[in-house]
Amino acid sequence: MSVRVDLDGLLDLLARNGGQLLSFTVRSDVSAADPEPFVARVRSAIDAANVAAGGRNSADPLWSSHGDLVGSQVHAQLAKGDLTTDEVRCWFADLEVGLAGLDIVVAPLDPGALRVPDLDPWISMPPSVTAFLSFTADVDGGRRTTPRRTVEKTADALTGWSRFPGAMTVVWRGATSFVVPPGAAVDELRTSASLDEQHALWHLTTGPRRARAVDFKFRAKGSLQVVDETRSAAACLPDLLSGLRVLAPYVDYAWVRRATTALPDERDTVDSLGRPTTEMEELASGRRVLHLLHDYAVDAYVAQVLTSAHLARTGTPDGYIVEPLGRDRHLVVARDPEPWLSGLEPEPALLARARRELGGALLNTDVVTAN
Repeated sequence: MSVRVDLDGLLDLLARNGGQLLSFTVRSDVSAADPEPFVARVRSAIDAANVAAGGRNSADPLWSSHGDLVGSQVHAQLAKGDLTTDEVRCWFADLEVGLAGLDIVVAPLDPGALRVPDLDPWISMPPSVTAFLSFTADVDGGRRTTPRRTVEKTADALTGWSRFPGAMTVVWRGATSFVVPPGAAVDELRTSASLDEQHALWHLTTGPRRARAVDFKFRAKGSLQVVDETRSAAACLPDLLSGLRVLAPYVDYAWVRRATTALPDERDTVDSLGRPTTEMEELASGRRVLHLLHDYAVDAYVAQVLTSAHLARTGTPDGYIVEPLGRDRHLVVARDPEPWLSGLEPEPALLARARRELGGALLNTDVVTAN
């Protein structure tokens, strides 16, 4: 038995990927009725190689996903900002040690061979921290659309925000999804904006389940989501806000709360919200009040993007930190986010106090009726 690493092929693929993300496959020449011991051994070897890489460079180590079983092979990815040849050689040498005693081939995997994972099981995960966006829209024949120039201006920054070590790059256009090389993500996102009003860019790993997603929807709406089963929702909030700062100058309004993982919706289920949606949330999910969101907020949340028109109605709320973002947009974040995100809903007293502070800026039935 022996471990055979196609290092020349791996380094060639690395060069073609611009020294960024390196996808590889681990396959056994010995078929087994139960693949789980094989997968467990491969993942253990990957973990050991990751630890060794951290020991060589704790400030910026290589990192690989645990790998996913595809057919009889394990597909995984090695990533860091820029991968050097020496780092890659050392990492695969450590992987080879971890797989000693098996009859194994480690070979390059063209990203085109990667499959988009089934995300349906992710829906049962605890709700993830999510931002819902109402963009400053173009109006085409009475129909609101996200301006293509918004995507073009933010594509580089959004791609940089959503990428993290070991992540697979997935593009959605309408109902179609496909894996792309990481270096192609920016161009694919810009192309998507010209081809389909509904499109998305995801970076994700399945072991552990983690994702950063930006999703452009119909009616000039969108969402950002950070998924990480290894961290709490409150711990993920700073990452989400980094992405929200990129898009904030181009929205009329945005709000942050927990929502269904992988398929967030403004009209989320009671399981995801811990309560029924409010009347204003129902209205904001449709068409009728979109023209009011530049001036009125839907409710009190852990974080929102507000305009000066919002703040003129309420002043600076005591329970929030207000961060000017330019273009008359302000990021308003709870001074203590933990109570907002530790459960599905904040404590009633906390929510009631926040609603009083934001009262003049909140959408209500009188405003809707008058407009």
